[in-house]
Order: sequence, then structure tokens, then C-alpha cells
Amino acid sequence: MQTVQDELAAVAQINECFAHQGLPDVSSADKERLKLLITRLRNQEQQLTFQQGLKQAQQAFSGHDGDYSAENFAFGSTPFPTWMTLFTQRPVLDALARAPDTATLTVFGSSSGSLVLFATIALGINATGVEILPFLHNEAEQTRQALQVATHKCHFICADMLTVPVHKTSIVLLTSQCWDAQLYQQLQLKLETELQPGALVIDYKDALQSSSLFQMVQHVPHQRVSWTNSQSLFIFQRTIG
Repeated sequence: MQTVQDELAAVAQINECFAHQGLPDVSSADKERLKLLITRLRNQEQQLTFQQGLKQAQQAFSGHDGDYSAENFAFGSTPFPTWMTLFTQRPVLDALARAPDTATLTVFGSSSGSLVLFATIALGINATGVEILPFLHNEAEQTRQALQVATHKCHFICADMLTVPVHKTSIVLLTSQCWDAQLYQQLQLKLETELQPGALVIDYKDALQSSSLFQMVQHVPHQRVSWTNSQSLFIFQRTIG
């Protein structure tokens, strides 16, 4: 599995990577923010209090009275090198280039906030994280505050993603690897209804292939995540329906 040292090394090399893609440099201050973020999150994940709090939150939302099954609340993390590989794929770069000042990212299932904060700090784009578990939402918000990331650039919402509109979102990232079929079907209908043509969906599975309103534009195989060294990631584009 990817180590913290691997993640920090990727931060150190980020400007070389970004230069090859025509992206602006990340400032020294923001590189330090990324290092602090990675160190904080990985330490957090090892703490017993975090693990216990997460387990209690998962149980509370997947009990007999819950709307969703327990599998929907599985926890995992995506290391920074994998995030960097994903967000330097050509479809993502093109989406950012089309609207350099107004591109927005929404992460559904934003957990403790890493995917949102990576995007805001490294790329400078406005990003929103949507997380249904109050425990994880609070952890993400505390991290944002600790890193002094402005709320107009990085915003966390504690809500059911099915209730959060994405009409104006350029890129939606779904941490869907454990979401069950019933939940995903509801989400697919929402994305088909709300996303504008040209908008991207980044996903941990290829379920959107079943939709006539989305086209797969990139398959990114063999990526390291906390649960496997060979995760496939998929980028879909909303077509004109």
C-alpha cells in the first residue's frame, strides 16, 4: 500500500508534474498545506477515537430505521498520488481549461474531506464536499479550519447527496465503490436530470455505462487506494440527450 512518505514525495514533485500538463505551479505555502493535510489525515485514520466514532456513526445511519444499508457507509481513502493521476487526465484538464475561473467540483461521499481539499489547495478550484455522516463532516470541517482554507473555495455540506443540486457543477466525483444498486440508480437519475452536457463524472466503478446520457471518456486502471493496489477509476461525460 502507498505510504505517507510516498504521498509527501508526490507533493514535493507536484510542480514538475503540473508543468508537463500546462497547469500553474503550486505555491510553497500550499505545498506545505498539502503535506500537513496528508499527515493529519493519515494520523487521524490510525487513532482509536476516530475509528470508534466512525463505527458509531455508521451503525447509527444503517440501523433498522435507516434509509441505507450498512455497505453504503464503508470507509476508505484515496492517496494523493492517485488523486494527482486522476486530476491530470486529459478530460479533466480540458474541463478545467474550458472554465479556468469558474470550474467547480462536487464530491459525493466526501468523507473526511481529502478529495475536496486536494482539489482546492492544489488546483485552486471551488470545491464542495457532501457527506451524510455528521461525524465525518465534522472531521472534514475541522481540517479545513486547521489549514485555514477559505469557505468560499472549499465548502462542506452535511446532507444526503440526493438532496444536493449539481446543476452548475463542472465535475462530480462519486466515491461509489460500496454504494448498493438501489442507491446508485437514484443517483444516476439525479445526474441524468441535473448535470449539463459536457459535465464530467469521476467514479470508482463503471455503472454509468448503462446510461445513454453518459459516455465513458477515460478509464484509469491499476490505481492505489486504501483497500487495493489495483483500483479502476472511470471518467464519464454528460452527453446531449
